[in-house]
Amino acid sequence: MIKQIFFSSAVALSGMLIAQVADTPIKDLSSKRKVVIIKRNSSDSSYTRVQDSAINQVIIDLQGYSQKLEEIMDSMDQVVIIIPEERTDNQNPPYNVDMAPKDGDISNKDPRKPDNVIWSSYTQIGASNPRDANFAKPNGFPSLNNAKSIHLGLSKNAGLNLIKGKLRFWAGLQYDINNLRFSNNKTTLNANSEKFMSNIDTQSNNVKSKVVVNYLAIPIAIGYQQNPNDDDEGFWIKAGVSAGYLVRTYSKVKTSEGKKIKEFNSFGFNDFAVTPFVEAGYNSFGMYARYGILPVFGNSASPSGNMVQFGVVFK
Repeated sequence: MIKQIFFSSAVALSGMLIAQVADTPIKDLSSKRKVVIIKRNSSDSSYTRVQDSAINQVIIDLQGYSQKLEEIMDSMDQVVIIIPEERTDNQNPPYNVDMAPKDGDISNKDPRKPDNVIWSSYTQIGASNPRDANFAKPNGFPSLNNAKSIHLGLSKNAGLNLIKGKLRFWAGLQYDINNLRFSNNKTTLNANSEKFMSNIDTQSNNVKSKVVVNYLAIPIAIGYQQNPNDDDEGFWIKAGVSAGYLVRTYSKVKTSEGKKIKEFNSFGFNDFAVTPFVEAGYNSFGMYARYGILPVFGNSASPSGNMVQFGVVFK
């Protein structure tokens, strides 16, 4: 929460803020703590941020603060100094420090600029399933246990401010795991073929059979967020595309005796994945949907289909 302090000559801080008017240009405020100067508009009770060029006669010497005020400033996000409207009666100096506005309260106004870059981490958990052009199971691909065929995505992204911190360009790294569980536990995969080939081994004592496909991806997106400095608060939505490279694929069967057998091979899965996506939510929870525009399998003799993924997002 932004803490704002309004000083006046009557404030009982014993002159701990030293401000003077001179012909000397203003010192570089960027090296002088966190000071924001706001000027009251003469036409109404609103306030505008004053640029350095407009206050080049003001010299703020923060070194003159007492130890007590230093401790107060260290605990604050920033100090807000309010300059009142200019007077014509010469009763007040052109630059003064005011306690509060004439009307209303500006404590709910946050003069901070949004951060140029913010970071976000999230986890996607949902369904993963190859589908053909008719959204059916591809010919030649085994039936899946849909409840246990899971997509897990782990991502870290940086958001670059485009417009007022609410519209951002996002880019990062994501690791996608597609855990495809076969509905028939006796399904086995041929690890010696360049294309995807499956078989039903009726003589096996397998109680579980699956193939796990992992991609390392770079997602990019354009996103809107309600909170300009934190997309984990308020409403947010992103749309973009993820480009991934196949880094690990293996089949795994578990026998009735508890033995687990893994075979590492590409099994004909495409080396690349290009996946448009959209996600939206509120605070740290949301929903996502992804559709791979490249075929699941790279070999033309393999089943023809595209990966479909959807589920929930946790931040």
